[in-house]
Amino acid sequence: TIQANDRTLIREQRTRRAAQNLQLDVVRVYFQVAAAQKAITITNDLLNKCKTRYELIREMAQKKYIDPFRAFDETRRFVDMEKRLTNYTRSYDNSRAELRALLGLAGSNDIIVDSSMLNVDMPPVFDLPSIEVQEQIALLNRPELYEIDMTRHINVVELYKTIIMMFPNVRMYLDFTNSTNSFLYHSSWMEIGIRAAYNLLKLPQQIMRARSYYKQIEAEDARNYAQAIGIIAQV
Repeated sequence: TIQANDRTLIREQRTRRAAQNLQLDVVRVYFQVAAAQKAITITNDLLNKCKTRYELIREMAQKKYIDPFRAFDETRRFVDMEKRLTNYTRSYDNSRAELRALLGLAGSNDIIVDSSMLNVDMPPVFDLPSIEVQEQIALLNRPELYEIDMTRHINVVELYKTIIMMFPNVRMYLDFTNSTNSFLYHSSWMEIGIRAAYNLLKLPQQIMRARSYYKQIEAEDARNYAQAIGIIAQV
């Protein structure tokens, strides 16, 4: 029953981890859409401002006012900017499609996100607690740590069960009302002896099994400790 409860808690923590991964994916794709949307806006504005300059450079090159190599270099910059705009548009469309899929929206729905948080002149301000509190919050919100603890507890119970199996567990049922055959009495004792010998022969197997569970418990402790240190280092 204890192990069944632990496995239920493990499934709950895996569901919690799936929800966290979904939230992370939504936020990641949202900012991809916002960054591509802002890049497209900036690039379009620059291209609109540079259209007159592009014509001016071509006219100056024809009139020999500037070197042809300088005119070619300036023209190539405009072409590169248009290529970047194409890449931004492609990334924007892909990110919007992924965001619609994560939000469960229809493919025909257009998405325009708020990209004001990406403004350089107005960076967001986060009121964060102390580093110690952030470490505690991070440790409490990592379902994999709970899952490791539950797995370790399941192995501990298995170790206890293995230790119990090392003790004699032979049972004998006597009922003198069903039969008066004296051979049944001696047969019961023979059965007890056979079962006891069988349990004794299996004792080395149970000992090795207990050692393996103990090694697994130590490995889970080390993995939990290492992962907790990694989480603190991330914070």
